[in-house]
Amino acid sequence: VDSESTRDIFIKRYKFPKNRVVVSGYATYKSIRDGLKANSTPRTKETILWLPRWSLSFRNKDLFEGGSTFLSYYHFFYNYAKENPNINFIVRPHYDLFPYAVRDKFLTQEDANEILEKFRSLENVTFSMHKDRPLVDDVLASDIVISDGSSALGEVVVADKPIIYLSNGWNNEFNSNALSHEFKDYIYFAYEPYTIIHYLKYIRENNYLPYVAENENNGIRSKLRYIKRRICGQTCNRDEFKAMLDPVENPAKFIAEHLSHN
Repeated sequence: VDSESTRDIFIKRYKFPKNRVVVSGYATYKSIRDGLKANSTPRTKETILWLPRWSLSFRNKDLFEGGSTFLSYYHFFYNYAKENPNINFIVRPHYDLFPYAVRDKFLTQEDANEILEKFRSLENVTFSMHKDRPLVDDVLASDIVISDGSSALGEVVVADKPIIYLSNGWNNEFNSNALSHEFKDYIYFAYEPYTIIHYLKYIRENNYLPYVAENENNGIRSKLRYIKRRICGQTCNRDEFKAMLDPVENPAKFIAEHLSHN
C-alpha cells in the first residue's frame, strides 16, 4: 500500500492481518526530486499556485478531507491577481471540478465559462489543466501553494513549498487518518481572505521556507513540544513528515524485493 494511513484502512476496515499489509510508498516522487535539482535558476517574479479540490460538497468530509472552498474564494483570487500584476498566478483546479459543479448544479455551464474567461483575461494568470500540463511543472514553478484537501499536496510537500491550507472551518477534517493528522502541523491554516493575505506576507518575510511556526522560539516551549511528539510517536519536523509521506523512493523495487524474500 501507499502509506501508513492506507495500511490502517486495510487492517481496520478490510480486516487484513497486520503482517500481510506492507507500506511501499506512493507513486515515486522522483520527478519532483529531479526537477528540484535541475530547477536551480532564481526566479524574478513570485509565483502562487492555487490548487482547488474537485468536490464542492461537504458530505463525508471526516473521511475524505472533503469540501472544496473554490466557490468561497474564486472572486478573491481573481481580484488579488488583478491587483498584483507583479505576481504570477497559476490556477490549477482538479480536472473534475467544473464538470462535477455543473452536473450537481452548483454552477451552470455558463457560470463555469464566465469564471474561466475572467481568469484567462489576466496576463499574469495561467489557467493550468491536467490534460495539458503535468502537475510537477506547476509545483516546481511555484513559490507558494494554496489549496484545500487536494491529494496533489503530496508533490508540494516533497518539493518543500510553503502551503496555505484553506480550511472548510472544521479542523476535524485532519483526523481521518495518521498521515493527515501529522500534516496539519506543517501548513498555514486560513479561514478567510485576511488570513490568506497575512500568511502570504509572513511566508515572504521568511524567504519562502516550507514552514515556520508563528510565536514559537527555540526555548522551553519548543523543547516540550518535541518531547510530547516523541512520546506520542509523532513526527517532530518536516523532514520526518516527508519520510512518512514518501517512505520508499522506489516502490516497484521495494515490492519486488519484498515478494522475493517473503
